[in-house]
Amino acid sequence: MVQSTIISPETIPDGDEITFTDSTYFINFGRDASLPSPESVMRRALKTNPKHDPSAHIQVPVRFPRCGLLVKYGYEPRVSIAEGRTLRALREAAIKVPVPEIYGWKKEGRRVFLYMEDVGCTTTLEYQWDILKLRDRAGICKQLKAILGDLRRLKQPPGQASIGNICGGPLNCVVLTSGRLPAAGPFSAANPLEQFYNWISKMTEYGIGNLLPSIDKNEIPDFFRDHLPSQAEIVFTHADLHPSNILISISSPTRVVAIVDWGQAGWYPDFWEYCKAMYTSDYESEWATKYIPLFLDKPAEGVEAFEYYAEIFGH
Repeated sequence: MVQSTIISPETIPDGDEITFTDSTYFINFGRDASLPSPESVMRRALKTNPKHDPSAHIQVPVRFPRCGLLVKYGYEPRVSIAEGRTLRALREAAIKVPVPEIYGWKKEGRRVFLYMEDVGCTTTLEYQWDILKLRDRAGICKQLKAILGDLRRLKQPPGQASIGNICGGPLNCVVLTSGRLPAAGPFSAANPLEQFYNWISKMTEYGIGNLLPSIDKNEIPDFFRDHLPSQAEIVFTHADLHPSNILISISSPTRVVAIVDWGQAGWYPDFWEYCKAMYTSDYESEWATKYIPLFLDKPAEGVEAFEYYAEIFGH
């Protein structure tokens, strides 16, 4: 029997400014070392990227190669403390999900700065895909299946099932955060799945209302509410398994070194991971038709409903 690992928001460090002095960064440079200030991160961004736009909601991450440090920063909700807390929780949990080590975070106004390990000697699966040998492609998918199996070992405390991010806050999936919709959760009533589905159904008013502003909202039907699986399990989900977020080794045999960009992760119905991975791909591509099914099973229900709602919500 596979042993589960309980994760509770109360056990994950929280606050606008957190430093993990037990992390590798401080082991290497001493507990009296400090992380770069937001101002120094911004200066480096301007120096290394002439097209840097300080007003953009998410920026190109800034690297400090001598320190093995990468700083991901931008405005909430595109960059959030919840992502930093997710990385910390995954590193602390007794599971084999490769993620960058988080060294700390700082919030300055609406900007969030996440200080993490710069995973070296890697490239993205997206960049390397076309030149990978067939055996390496199959090997990557086998590794991803094992990683996702381990991720599914994460469980919520008994009697505290909810749909939301790892901190007990709203979901940050881009499908649900078009800018026109209210916060997606958290849904933590007696039946969070039913509450989440009702929210999705209610939000069709926003989507169709934007397409057809003259229509009476009371006359807007929802053709797919009954197609959402009522028996779906709530599981911890990355929610953006695009090849650009999968870091692999440069040398063969190719291995998955890290999965990055956990900003949309959280507790979702179990069909969400597959649907989102397909939705961010070219449906007719080899990646979608041949390789995604090697590490994610197609759900029996929910796929058509997901596609409908994503389109209606304007993503």
